[in-house]
Amino acid sequence: MVQDTYDALNKLALTSYDTSNATLIATVGMNNKGIYMINALFEELLLKNKNQIVIKKKELVSLNMLIALASASEHTEYIISNASNRALISNKQHSNLISIFQILLLFLL
Repeated sequence: MVQDTYDALNKLALTSYDTSNATLIATVGMNNKGIYMINALFEELLLKNKNQIVIKKKELVSLNMLIALASASEHTEYIISNASNRALISNKQHSNLISIFQILLLFLL
């Protein structure tokens, strides 16, 4: 039994992320349709290249990133999640963030 479920999820996310060596792609915005479309494009591009991914969609935005991180395995290469600004700011230890432009450049080159 844990006292603070958010803290327990955060610790689990950190442990999973540390062992996975994955790159976190966090999308943030006010337009949910746009965010879901961007995440779907990332998913399609990464799966087309046979990358091992974890993707979280349409759950609680404040917890999405932590759930996605906690779901990663040592074989996961990319973690895709929509996230709230609060989640990104409060989880600076998940520092392997990659920008949308970096990932698009990766596939265009």
